[in-house]
Amino acid sequence: MSVRDRSGERRPATVAIVTLGCPKNLVDSEVMAALVGRAGFVLTGDMHEADAIVINTCAFIRAAREEAWRYLEQAVRLRRKGRCRALVAAGCLAQGFADEVRARAPEVDALLGTGEVGEVVRVLEEVLEGSEPRDGASRRVAPGRTAGRAAAPRVRGPSAPPGWLPSGPAPRLLGTPGHYAYLKIAEGCDHRCAFCLIPSLRGRYRSRPLDDLLREARDLEEAGVRELVLVAQDTTSYGRGTGVGLTGLLRRLLAETGIGWLRVLYGCPSTLPADLPALLAEQAAGGGRRLCRYLDLPMQHASDRVLRAMRRPETGDFLLKLVSDLRSEVEDLTLRSTFMIGFPGETDEDFEVLLDFLEAARLDHCGFFAFSPEPGTRAAGLPGRPDAEVTRERLARAVEVQRKVALDRRRRLVGRELKIIVDEVGPEERGLHTVTGRSEGDAPEIDGVVRVRWPSRPGDVPSVGDFTLVEVTGAEPYGLKARPVQRPGR
Repeated sequence: MSVRDRSGERRPATVAIVTLGCPKNLVDSEVMAALVGRAGFVLTGDMHEADAIVINTCAFIRAAREEAWRYLEQAVRLRRKGRCRALVAAGCLAQGFADEVRARAPEVDALLGTGEVGEVVRVLEEVLEGSEPRDGASRRVAPGRTAGRAAAPRVRGPSAPPGWLPSGPAPRLLGTPGHYAYLKIAEGCDHRCAFCLIPSLRGRYRSRPLDDLLREARDLEEAGVRELVLVAQDTTSYGRGTGVGLTGLLRRLLAETGIGWLRVLYGCPSTLPADLPALLAEQAAGGGRRLCRYLDLPMQHASDRVLRAMRRPETGDFLLKLVSDLRSEVEDLTLRSTFMIGFPGETDEDFEVLLDFLEAARLDHCGFFAFSPEPGTRAAGLPGRPDAEVTRERLARAVEVQRKVALDRRRRLVGRELKIIVDEVGPEERGLHTVTGRSEGDAPEIDGVVRVRWPSRPGDVPSVGDFTLVEVTGAEPYGLKARPVQRPGR
């Protein structure tokens, strides 16, 4: 795709794709980037230099929508100035809040819903072709309209059901550092939590075919990926009813790729496959340990009363027993979870139950967020929401309790040797490099890191993507300090 510059010469059109939100959204952006590149567009990381801007938005909670609007408003200003000739709002905001986008940002030329990832090239070509001058004229077409006699409004969509699944391995242009990548194994969600917009934004749960995932994983391995992180709205429901399941997928990935680490994010306690802990324990007992002993299981709360109001199927006792059973079966298992504070009806007693749970469960990583009343959800209309100040105080208390637990969990690692993957190597300072990496207990971007002061000896300093062995010398609530033990290896 080409456009005319101010001199009238044709040049390739430039496109900036901005990604907001979670790794699942990032994968969608990576697919769009690959499709756009294959179609002859030139990708740029600078919105100010782009002929077309695609904002791939998140809308899960109000804070995410506010962030999306900040980026859209910045892009709208560029659209008005004329440097940007096409502005596309994509993702969850476009899917669930299309009317609001049309009303607040008429400069947006097209809406691309979560089910239309594969349509990005067609939409960009239509908008850019409509913005081209005709018969040598230099007129500008108003944002949100296409050229032509009637100059009819262009903003439309979304026109496809929510949630996009590729047919075959998805083309990807990675937005992560090259040594790790995400593999989206499913789309949508069949849970009906009272607080959650995801089913309306992403549709019903659908697993991707096993063979497609294996081929995509092999492609990523050939591209240099050393750590593959499996993601979905609910990874533990993968393959439901097919006889394969998440455990079967992991076994095939272990057998048919040589990727150094496999990791699973975004599971659900109630759908955890019964045979998955055995596979984790089997890997821990072996010498390779390619499947990270790590589970991310969002629990949301521990009070039975609050969990029922949330429409969660678990109880506090179930969750505590699950944690105990998993730790008994899998040595040195790392557990991550997330919890919601301030759900309507949450009392002081409910919150104390949650604090007691955090003390008893001794989880390694926890995320906490305040309840956000999302339009269209059952919880938005529930009475008894704690006031904002109470919620802030509860959040601070939960974070402090978990900070102490996390520090205690990390202190047990001091003096032990850990395998890490290197994420960053700093410049030499006084004969030392600061090497930043992660253990199998730390997922990229959301968990802690391991920092190593590495002597600057020729041929001995690791590179990004290397696996290397270190000895832990110090612990912090969300990180470790270590010293090198052996030479790095690819």
